[in-house]
Amino acid sequence: MMKDDFQIAAIPDICLGMNSRLASRTTTKVLGRLLEPLGLDPTQFPIMVMLHLHPGMVVSALSISLDIEASGISRNIQTLERKGLVISSGGRGRKGKQLTLSPTGLKVFKQAVRCWNEAQQMLIAELGEKEVNEARQMMRNVSVAAQRLLATMDKGG
Repeated sequence: MMKDDFQIAAIPDICLGMNSRLASRTTTKVLGRLLEPLGLDPTQFPIMVMLHLHPGMVVSALSISLDIEASGISRNIQTLERKGLVISSGGRGRKGKQLTLSPTGLKVFKQAVRCWNEAQQMLIAELGEKEVNEARQMMRNVSVAAQRLLATMDKGG
């Protein structure tokens, strides 16, 4: 047995990255089950949220605001376009094509928001409102701290 095995064994319990990814995946699965009857994937919901809030966004802006690679955004946009939920107009490529929800997309989005709200209420019922609010704040704090660290690392510090 290695000297550091006791520390390695603790990683699944103490690692912020592993635990945040696990929480993200499992909460996303809850939303996914509720969105399934609408033919939506949980990765498409945040895109639809942003297009509802900011009609005319381009892929590069969506990529930055959601912190998802542009190729992933593009694949999801193509799927949403095929389903008739998103309309693209204007220029070409990631920086020029302006994206909006179609009238059908807006109807489906409103149903998806109800699914999202149901998922939120289910998690609140399971955890308690105080714990959910504390978890949200803690996740924001961890994200901001990691962003500060990345900025420092990018500067070579």
